[in-house]
Amino acid sequence: MTSRETIVLVLMVTISLLVPSLLCLICIACRLHLDAIRRRRLQVLEATSTLPRESSVIVTLPTSGLDDCTIQSYQKVVLGESLRLPGLNALTCPICLVEYSAEDSIRLIPMCQHCFHVQCVDEWLKMKSTCPVCRNSPLDHHENEKLDQL
Repeated sequence: MTSRETIVLVLMVTISLLVPSLLCLICIACRLHLDAIRRRRLQVLEATSTLPRESSVIVTLPTSGLDDCTIQSYQKVVLGESLRLPGLNALTCPICLVEYSAEDSIRLIPMCQHCFHVQCVDEWLKMKSTCPVCRNSPLDHHENEKLDQL
């Protein structure tokens, strides 16, 4: 190898290492610059905002579920070997997505007749007063039945 070839080889290696390094440094500098701009904008927004800071805001969500007495009043069925459910119910519980099997305890929601595992729907109804599938309120139907009896 001649000295000229050696110089060209060294020059090519140097360029092939410097170009990617410079591109990487440019990308890092751009990222740091954009982060600095974002921080300044947030500081300006916080300084001019009349809303309280997030740390001082406490959000409490009311529970709008049903009481145990109402939940227990809904029809409960133990599945037999045929696994036949009333209405147009699927072969899986819409809450836990597990297939029904013989001897499973199933609860029916009044009015819509949707079926669920007892454990699944009882927990759901303690938190929300609507059917997990159609979002109809079984409580409205239950109260209407009580009014009809009067």
